[in-house]
Amino acid sequence: MKKSVKIYKESQLVLLRNIIPLLKKRYRIPYEVIEKAERILQNVNLGRTGFILIILEPLQNDMVEMQDIVNYYPHKLKIDGDINDVQLEEENVWLSRNKEWYLDTWKIKKESSYIYILYCMTLERLYGKEGK
Repeated sequence: MKKSVKIYKESQLVLLRNIIPLLKKRYRIPYEVIEKAERILQNVNLGRTGFILIILEPLQNDMVEMQDIVNYYPHKLKIDGDINDVQLEEENVWLSRNKEWYLDTWKIKKESSYIYILYCMTLERLYGKEGK
């Protein structure tokens, strides 16, 4: 199971932002990812059971792995909207080196709740060895 962080409230995001300097380099979440999560919390109503999920390790098969990590059984989820890039300025830390970050939105069926998933994939996985 991939390491991930679920955020339901802004106070949890504040706590995460404050402990990032204490994390090992491998799990230091890029500032832009935290900033994107903060904008979502401020501008979007996640709904009663919605949350933001930050996946800390690169995915290999984004859809199947995301469903496993979200682990929202018995609720059914559907993709809601496009996958968006998260632009990073600092690319020399482990969670951003040779990786691209994305934001995906899923809707919880039969509810007006949303799950926002921030995740990364390696350039090699996305473009193959020639695309590096």
